[in-house]
Amino acid sequence: MARKVTFSQLEQFLTRHDFAGRRPATTHRIYEHSASGTQIVLPSRPGRERVSPYHIAMVRAVLRNSGIAYEDFMAELGGPG
Repeated sequence: MARKVTFSQLEQFLTRHDFAGRRPATTHRIYEHSASGTQIVLPSRPGRERVSPYHIAMVRAVLRNSGIAYEDFMAELGGPG
């Protein structure tokens, strides 16, 4: 079973790995990796709300494909828990 991850936990993880968040609209947040330009788009939700399995899978795929902090993500947020 996948871990239950909140938007706050995910944002903290992304920030620690050099992603800067911005909110160009009220419905979404864009996280951009400073060195590579890799972007992750997530819905704007309260920090305590859980991230859907779909969005966890999407973040996992982006990190794996870009080679950015994939192992850290799996250990901290993306693996079975």
